[in-house]
Amino acid sequence: MTFQTIVSIIQSTKEYQGWGYGEWGFNLFTYIFLGIIVELGWLLWGLWHQNRTLWEPGRKSAEGMAILPRFLCVTFYAVGFLYALQIRSIGLATALPLGLMHLGILLALWKINNKRLMQLERWVALGSILTVVLALYPPWTWYLYAAVAWVLVATCLAQPRKMWRNKSAEGMNWREPAASVFTTGMWVVFGSLIGSWLIASFSLVLMVIFTINLLLYCKYHKPKNSLVTSP
Repeated sequence: MTFQTIVSIIQSTKEYQGWGYGEWGFNLFTYIFLGIIVELGWLLWGLWHQNRTLWEPGRKSAEGMAILPRFLCVTFYAVGFLYALQIRSIGLATALPLGLMHLGILLALWKINNKRLMQLERWVALGSILTVVLALYPPWTWYLYAAVAWVLVATCLAQPRKMWRNKSAEGMNWREPAASVFTTGMWVVFGSLIGSWLIASFSLVLMVIFTINLLLYCKYHKPKNSLVTSP
């Protein structure tokens, strides 16, 4: 791939074509794009710390973490990246590094669980791989992206349910749900502004779920080296 080809690809993206200035400095589209870049950095920060927590040497338990939603996260971002290539959107292409971060979390949970998966998790893993492969066929990409988005929303309910049932937040780092509340809120606004009620609606539901995760973390988190003293 030559330098000129790379320049041509960049110039064909929605972000390059929509970049401009308006009454308040940049135009609205440009502010949205810059917000997506800030969102990427913030979310990567949270996911990086979550990975560090789970990959700590000697960690044997992640009782407060659910593995099922991670399969869907990896699938969602993988299909989202394929869709971004199709519509030539740099903002949506940020799905690639986010998907890789979630893949790291998934592998860490798999390792902590002694490289074993429950029957349902095996089926979800197989379905995730099949979905990404089918999404390589352009006419199906958008439909699969929408389907995976709503399945992801439904399965993300497993995380707060597990924390509530076990009365534990062990293995969770507060930065991930905190970052997720912020970023999904931004996508709610973004989806509304561009008239995509699909993005706006599933992002809103996800924001509520991540808020619940953060509240449950605050309720059940036990600091390291905490001492219990007798009265």
